[in-house]
Amino acid sequence: MREADVDKAKPEDIVLNWGSSVKENNNNNQSKLFSYVNKSLFNRPIYSNLIAIYEQNLFNPDACQPDYLTSLKNISLERYLTILTNSSVFRLAYKYLVDQS
Repeated sequence: MREADVDKAKPEDIVLNWGSSVKENNNNNQSKLFSYVNKSLFNRPIYSNLIAIYEQNLFNPDACQPDYLTSLKNISLERYLTILTNSSVFRLAYKYLVDQS
């Protein structure tokens, strides 16, 4: 599946900072985990649509309040799920599950 994922990041697209080893309860590493991320990855539809859903704060209801599916939420979800289900990774996963009965 990983090989079929056309939206995956290449090794040079993400650089992680693993920090230093932690001894006992002492972790003084203040560095960010991601040293570098190729921001052009976020222009791909599968990521840009998911980011738009987060930025619109569509799925963050107040505590103890009902959450209603508005037309904006419905359109945003439908758009993202269409992109997701049309991906090669989803099609491979679906085929695998169908083949397993």
